[in-house]
Amino acid sequence: LKEQGRADVLTMKDAPQGPVRYYLETSVDTGSAFDRGLIAASRVAQDDVRARETLAELRNGWFAVLAEHYGDDALARTVQLIGDGLYFDDTTGLAHKRSLEHVHDVLGRLDAL
Repeated sequence: LKEQGRADVLTMKDAPQGPVRYYLETSVDTGSAFDRGLIAASRVAQDDVRARETLAELRNGWFAVLAEHYGDDALARTVQLIGDGLYFDDTTGLAHKRSLEHVHDVLGRLDAL
């Protein structure tokens, strides 16, 4: 899982659509081995410190890319939390079909400020 996370961070850094759009667009359950590992780790993390540490390491990697992109830790954390919400909605079957569109609309408004 850690190796998959490191590979994802590298992909995120070089994504043609930019790191923010990449992060948000991949904040869904694609059914990949990486997604299955993330879901399993999040369930195990409730009772296992190693799983929590692994998830923290992954989140820190994604956060570092977002923070570097924005140069603003608060905005980077906000985008990360939005991605978490998208992932939660998707993995629980609660996702609204236009959620990502709404997120991009709001981020576009923030970028215009």
